[in-house]
Amino acid sequence: MRILFLSTLLAGSTALAPLVLAADSKAGPGEVELAALYYYAEQQQQDRLEAETNRLRQK
Repeated sequence: MRILFLSTLLAGSTALAPLVLAADSKAGPGEVELAALYYYAEQQQQDRLEAETNRLRQK
């Protein structure tokens, strides 16, 4: 449910699309990492959001 909310919140942003899709098939970001993504999205900090997303992709 959180992932659905996050994907809705970031509609139009391609930064998290791979993470949202990957979360359905395997374990996604942890609670703290997901909270950071929420925070960056709510604060409209696109650069930090993309940087954190890229870091999580490499994990």
